[in-house]
Amino acid sequence: SSPPPPSLHNMSFPSLLTSLGSALHAFFSPQLPSSSPIPTSKSDGMHAFEAELAAQIEQLKAVNDTGYLGVSWLSEAMGVVLSTHSNVGAFVTDLHGAVAQGYNKWLDKYLDESVTVLDFCNILRIAVSDIRSYQSFVDLALQSLEHGRMQEAQLVRGRNALLKCSQALKRRDENLSLQCQKRSKLGTCSSIVRFMGEKLNLLPVSKQNFFNAIHAAQITTMVICEVLSAALSVKPRLSLSRLYVAAKSPWAFSLSNLHQSVKDQVNRKKAKSSYALLEELEKEDLGVRVLKELVDKALLANTFPLSYAQTKDIRKAVKVLRSYWEELYGGLTKLEQNINEVFGFLISNRMVLLSTYTHF
Repeated sequence: SSPPPPSLHNMSFPSLLTSLGSALHAFFSPQLPSSSPIPTSKSDGMHAFEAELAAQIEQLKAVNDTGYLGVSWLSEAMGVVLSTHSNVGAFVTDLHGAVAQGYNKWLDKYLDESVTVLDFCNILRIAVSDIRSYQSFVDLALQSLEHGRMQEAQLVRGRNALLKCSQALKRRDENLSLQCQKRSKLGTCSSIVRFMGEKLNLLPVSKQNFFNAIHAAQITTMVICEVLSAALSVKPRLSLSRLYVAAKSPWAFSLSNLHQSVKDQVNRKKAKSSYALLEELEKEDLGVRVLKELVDKALLANTFPLSYAQTKDIRKAVKVLRSYWEELYGGLTKLEQNINEVFGFLISNRMVLLSTYTHF
């Protein structure tokens, strides 16, 4: 994966770890949400673009049991971001006329702000990598306890690995409390995106289709990225920002409702005592705690070999934790692929716009 942009190198990697909370190898490449061809007519094309975006957002609102903070939902949301930016390409032919009518300053703004979105994609990729680091400790503990005769040395190895898992999440949360006045990479980027959204909403909405589509894509991207920044954080201290969308289109109404629903769920989760907002990470953390308690009890009893009941309970807890590990691992794989897809598409789109712009 690509390294963070130079502007981020001055921030220490440990500061990122304190702000992040929030699986199978052979996942197929992520596919974009199904989209219907956008007509070439300007009025019909814009209507179709906005209707499709509204429908995709409404589909995101139809959540499953994990709500808006499950890794599969986050991956689907990034798919909507990718699809929306892809559909903006249908209006590139309007760009020449828009620039000729004096809207080149807005294009400049979009190109500048797209750099921040690229920064955000890099931050999210590092966030996913950090969760994978946590999972490596869990995997080590599981490998120590999945096989063998459950002798004392084996249980000690497993307990030590489980202790590192618990300490990792707790340490991130404690460090975030101590450094709450020092913005982490993720917090800094989230603040930039919030400001970016407020600034974009203050701009006059062009009657040109291209800039209307860009406006929709940017606002949608900001909202989804902010949700990801919250979901991949450990007990974020900041609530999701208020959302003001100047557009009067159906997609804007749907996006505002979605944002409020996600905000409500984040606030409910923050009120709980879990160390993670990401549903699958919270389950895995709970599985680690249950298994560690069983191993601690066995070591404290100091009776080897273990009884049949003790061995059965530990094996069962190991099996449950392994299922949680695989669920998160597979979900992260899909999410990481979608983040990389968005990053790559934004780079390509930016290059095309810059190339087109230089010919005016």
